[in-house]
Formats: sequence, C-alpha cells, structure tokens
Amino acid sequence: MDEEFKIKSSKIGPDKSDDKELKILNRIIRYTDNGIELEADLRHAELIVSQLGLTESKELTCPSAEEVKRDDDDELLNPEYTTQYKSIVARANYLSTDRPDIQFAVKKLATNMSSPTNRNWQELKRLGRYLKGKPRLIINYNWQDPISVLTSFSDSDWAGDRKSRKSTSGGVIMIGSHYIKSW
Repeated sequence: MDEEFKIKSSKIGPDKSDDKELKILNRIIRYTDNGIELEADLRHAELIVSQLGLTESKELTCPSAEEVKRDDDDELLNPEYTTQYKSIVARANYLSTDRPDIQFAVKKLATNMSSPTNRNWQELKRLGRYLKGKPRLIINYNWQDPISVLTSFSDSDWAGDRKSRKSTSGGVIMIGSHYIKSW
C-alpha cells in the first residue's frame, strides 16, 4: 500500500511520544486528561450558514420547531432555490453523522428533497440560524470504569408528520455514559 498511496499514521495517547490531537476527514480527535473528545468538521456548519446568507442573522437555540402554517407554505421553490436546497441539505446530512443535535431536523429536511416548498426553505434557514449559534459540537468520552452493558433508548412519534401522517422514530445507543450511535 505504501507504494500506491501516501499513508500517514498517528497514535493518540497518554505517552509523551503520542499525539494529543489528530484529524480524520477534518474531524478532530483529542486525547485529554479527562478522556477523548470528538469534534465535528466546523467547516460544514460555516458553509451552510454562508450559503443561506445568514452571517448577519440572529442565532437560534433549537434546530427545528413546530410547524406554523403560512399562506405560501405549499408553493414549490423555484428551480434555482430547489438546487440550492438540495445541495445544502446534502451537506447538512453529511454533518449530521457527527452532530446528533441536528439529526432530526436534517431528517425532516431530507424527506422533502424531491419537491421542496417555501416552508421547507424556512425550516432550512432555521437550521442555518441554529448552526450559526452553535457551529461546533464536541462529544466528550470521559474516562469510565469498564462497562459490559449496552443501553439503547428509543422513541416513536406515531403519525407525527402532520402532512403525510407518517411515523417517526429515533434512538440512541450508549455504553455507560458514552454516546455510540443515534438515529
């Protein structure tokens, strides 16, 4: 493999010779005295805010909200905004793998990729304003005693989508206090 590819390896750990931080696909992994930290790629959040033209907008504390009906909500976006919508939602989808705080909002946005409406555009802008206020998310994996139990939490919102009446479910898998996977 060394002959065909440039291979770079790093080892993070407590020894003086070990690295304390490394980047993998612009995700940052840090070794600290308290444990390991995983930081999502900040660049994607900044690009979403910029692409939506929200650099001067107010920040929000929640990435999604209950739907508020407006007169023009069901109008389809024009082709230019539709292309932009799809591009930004795809970027948000990539970011959501490392940001469980935006997963539900991005899932809602992604369900309308084929024919986004004005309401969907407003929901996307809300996500952008949230990311403006919280561009970084660091998941901490503090040291803990060995754990032999895997815990899973799940929830369902039966017919929670008011338009399609489809159900939505989500959950998280934990090992001790460590977040492992969410959906």
